[in-house]
Amino acid sequence: MIRAVLLATVVAVSCSSENLADWNEPGVLSPEGWAKARVLEFELDHDPPHSQVYVTFDRGKCGGGSYSASGVGLDLTLQWLDAETLEVSHPAHVQFDSIPSGAQLQCLNRKVRVVLAPR
Repeated sequence: MIRAVLLATVVAVSCSSENLADWNEPGVLSPEGWAKARVLEFELDHDPPHSQVYVTFDRGKCGGGSYSASGVGLDLTLQWLDAETLEVSHPAHVQFDSIPSGAQLQCLNRKVRVVLAPR
């Protein structure tokens, strides 16, 4: 159940200091500057290791969304193709959970299309 929550396509939450802290973490800023993407890795005692591509919107004022894959150290590369399209380049063997390539992460009027690009 906890893992299903982590795999949520979009997590819409109100402004909080936690969201601002997410924004201040290193990541790849979108060309327009209103979205930031980064890779998070989790190795928790109660859950198998997994990685997330996490997008934060509007300097942390507006929630975030994520794509998840099993394992850590997956060699994921993030690149903005344009203001609303994030490419996630990954080794061909990496399988992302639940969310198809090209799906959108959204928070209010902000949308990011995430394209998975196996290499």
